[in-house]
Amino acid sequence: MLYKNAYAFISYIRDDKNRVDQLKNQLVDAGINVWIDRNKLIPGMFWKDAIQKAISKGTFFIACFSHLYHKREKTYMNDEIQIAIDTMQQTKNMCFIPVKLSKCDIPALSIGHNKTLLDIQSVDLYYDWHKGVRNILSAIVHQSQSPLNRKKVLQKNRKSIHIQTGNISIGNVNNVNELNVSSNISF
Repeated sequence: MLYKNAYAFISYIRDDKNRVDQLKNQLVDAGINVWIDRNKLIPGMFWKDAIQKAISKGTFFIACFSHLYHKREKTYMNDEIQIAIDTMQQTKNMCFIPVKLSKCDIPALSIGHNKTLLDIQSVDLYYDWHKGVRNILSAIVHQSQSPLNRKKVLQKNRKSIHIQTGNISIGNVNNVNELNVSSNISF
């Protein structure tokens, strides 16, 4: 596996299922172990317990927000976010990645130490999907605690992702854009 300990839980509302599946597939194609309820929950499971356990053991929590999220009065996604915040405060081993699937606001939920979710850099997938996925992958590379494989090439639909320690290149055969991963990521 490309990211030995990269385990991502994706939190979302059902209305955003198609876009979330697209993100999940791209992360899986890049070698990320992704936990998503529709693929991991089986009949007979205590689903709330399974979700809590999955969030607690994760190294990355990807919260997918959209304008549809804000139209909901109640969603279990809020409970998942709170579990992730609690886990982040207790273990300090989880990276919380807020993702915008459409133009919307990130909720100003407290994460402790006088900070809110608004203080965490979010990813705007709605603006530039491919750049947003690169940003998520670069965050995972940067935050991963295990070393990357020296070189791994994943190819799908004439696009490839070349990943080496510290570098991510995404593009097609004729046009490759490289992103150097360091403490300060710039484009």
